[in-house]
Amino acid sequence: MKQFLFAVIAGSISMLAITNRAVAQTSNKLKLFDAPGNAIVIDVSKSTKGKTATLDIIPTKALNNFRKAYKEATSVKWIKDDPGITAVFASNGIQTVVYYNTKGRWQGSSKTYKEEKFDSKVRGIVKSSYYDYKINYVQEIVTINTTEPTYLAYIESDTNFKVIRISDGAMDIYQQFKK
Repeated sequence: MKQFLFAVIAGSISMLAITNRAVAQTSNKLKLFDAPGNAIVIDVSKSTKGKTATLDIIPTKALNNFRKAYKEATSVKWIKDDPGITAVFASNGIQTVVYYNTKGRWQGSSKTYKEEKFDSKVRGIVKSSYYDYKINYVQEIVTINTTEPTYLAYIESDTNFKVIRISDGAMDIYQQFKK
């Protein structure tokens, strides 16, 4: 479980890096990019022609699952690489990354957002122990192996940075750094 969670977190960071690089290169036409690691980025939101031809590399099962689960999603970028396919989009101040395997089966998702979008009950758990800390942002991770989300709260004080993990009602320090 912890290894899979770590893999999803590492994947989130690399996918965000790839996505940010690809966004800077987009234009009004649909483009495929050779991103680091031989990934292919498809920006469907910019396409006016040829949408279906380029979407052929995305498994139908992934597209159907995505359309049902994320009806509000716009400006979706699909990233195809060796472990599978990833959909990335932002909506209402929440950056969402959805992972599918090569057969189109949902593997997990990660949402990143600011403190004001943080579930108030879980936020209260963090603030009760770290009341002098500012919550910079939160990652909410759900995987195929979990039923409840795992939260990573990135917090900061005058002297420390900490990543607090909240999972199954338990809270622990996932990482910590001195300023």
